[in-house]
Amino acid sequence: MGSERVDWLFWMHLIGGRTVQPVNVPPWSRIHKHLPLNKMDDALGRSDIWWKDWLSHLDANDPYWEPLNLQKAITDLNTPALHMTGWWDGQLAGARYYHQAAVQSAAPQHLIIGPWDTAGVRRPQQKVGGFDVGPRSVLDMDQETLQFFDEYLKDKKPITPRPAARIFTTGRNEWVESTGWPNSPEGKGTVFYPGAEMGANTRRGDGYLTTVASKDRGGRADVVTHNPEMPVLHQPDFVSFAAGAQAFTLDQAHITARDEALVYTSEPIQDTITVSGRTELTLSVKTDAPDADLFILLSDVFPGGTRDLHLAHGALRLSACEEFQPGKTTRVTLSFTDIAHDFLPNHQLRLTITPSLFPLYARNPQGEGYATENHASFKDIEILLDDAQLTIYGSDVAT
Repeated sequence: MGSERVDWLFWMHLIGGRTVQPVNVPPWSRIHKHLPLNKMDDALGRSDIWWKDWLSHLDANDPYWEPLNLQKAITDLNTPALHMTGWWDGQLAGARYYHQAAVQSAAPQHLIIGPWDTAGVRRPQQKVGGFDVGPRSVLDMDQETLQFFDEYLKDKKPITPRPAARIFTTGRNEWVESTGWPNSPEGKGTVFYPGAEMGANTRRGDGYLTTVASKDRGGRADVVTHNPEMPVLHQPDFVSFAAGAQAFTLDQAHITARDEALVYTSEPIQDTITVSGRTELTLSVKTDAPDADLFILLSDVFPGGTRDLHLAHGALRLSACEEFQPGKTTRVTLSFTDIAHDFLPNHQLRLTITPSLFPLYARNPQGEGYATENHASFKDIEILLDDAQLTIYGSDVAT
């Protein structure tokens, strides 16, 4: 909430002329670090895109965005649709938005979520981000589309009725058919409590996750000192948002090696944990900075700690919270992106908290003006552990 996705600048550049623009010619590494944020389009050399207007309306509830609220219009269409996306697709949230609006209509809606990145939604591959998700993950998307059109444009009913939703559950790497999404079970989720004795900085710290709530959590706080000039990178070898699949990794080793990453890991799991829907993290934070970002990541650590599979993330800009005041403790709740995943026996859940995830998100200069600040400041950010809790929705948990 409130943190600016820099890949939108790339998208605006790509479609900002009457022809598709060159994607790798601009010096992106220099452009993405440009301050102030609201003049990043000037650093790109574009005056025909709406970047400045975008940054003038960062509040999602701003009436400026109301004309783009398409929920009622989509519902009123009453048109059958096939919605296709992937767990690591940059358009996952958008696809889910359109699907949620469309299912309110009287027309049939069908949803496919696979283990794919953006390119994989069109041409699925068995490997994504360096992880093998199995041969069953590869669908013939041309055939899926053709069968859908045959059914609704030519009235050729399939031998087997098309399910309302086909969701690929990562971890066990299987397709699950259901009547809709999300399909989280009724009732409360399972709560994990993050903690640390000495400090959770980096994966070599002693940060842990436990399902047992301690009566006295010691009033501890984990601290990161954030330098926006040296942000945590969301990809270790990032070149541009058009670099292709070879540069994309889902392993988080480059993130959890940073001192700015607070890393909390469970004990090895005894019985499979199925996580479905949207996971939440509630915690208290304190900083003297007028503004700061928090990014949270959920991942699956393979046996022996050999691999760390990124599953979902969430973002929050503190000044976007009405309750936030510099120097005072603020309790916040962050939601992760959607997930359907099985944590298998001997695997571990991992929660990572960082103050940056660049350049997927813009650097927060931690000053008075998020979009207008020319100077980036060093600041400490404290994460208070007394009331922090990670809530997941799925099957019963045993660790």
